[in-house]
Amino acid sequence: MDSWLWRFGCTSQMGWLKKVDISRGHEALGAQGPDDGEPVRPFTKEEDLDSSANSDTNSDVSRIAAVWEDWNAALKTNDANRLAAFVTDDVVFVHEDGRCVCGKEELKADFLNRFERFDFDLRFSPAEIVVRNNWAFEFCEVESTLTGVRGGIQVHAHSRNVIVFARQPDTSWKVARVLELPD
Repeated sequence: MDSWLWRFGCTSQMGWLKKVDISRGHEALGAQGPDDGEPVRPFTKEEDLDSSANSDTNSDVSRIAAVWEDWNAALKTNDANRLAAFVTDDVVFVHEDGRCVCGKEELKADFLNRFERFDFDLRFSPAEIVVRNNWAFEFCEVESTLTGVRGGIQVHAHSRNVIVFARQPDTSWKVARVLELPD
């Protein structure tokens, strides 16, 4: 088994990716973030690759799809509180322009700011979801139409997204990381 794992996170300025050696567990991850001394979240090989948490993949995929249905319903009603309920406390969201939002409260504020300016219409393409123990990775394409609340100006965008879900102790799934990749 490959002993390398990609982690991504953010500094106050931008998102970053880091290749970490998990063969040595927690000690290999004592390094800091890219340039600003921000610590990388400690974890152990056992925590991230716990094989005891394997469950029925079809059931997991169905639960993840239900999270997205609820997520999109919350977007359409501009419900930042409901959106925040679908993410982990340490969520990292890297927008396609490189702007990074870290943590549930900062993400909620980001949504509120966007809701003041835009109405959202998002269409997700059929996604590929890979479930690996306590993590699920979704790869999808998103067609977005943002309509200005005051001026009615529409902006269309297309992105490819990588969404990382973390299995919760109650076996539900929450969004832990989002990486928007521009075309």
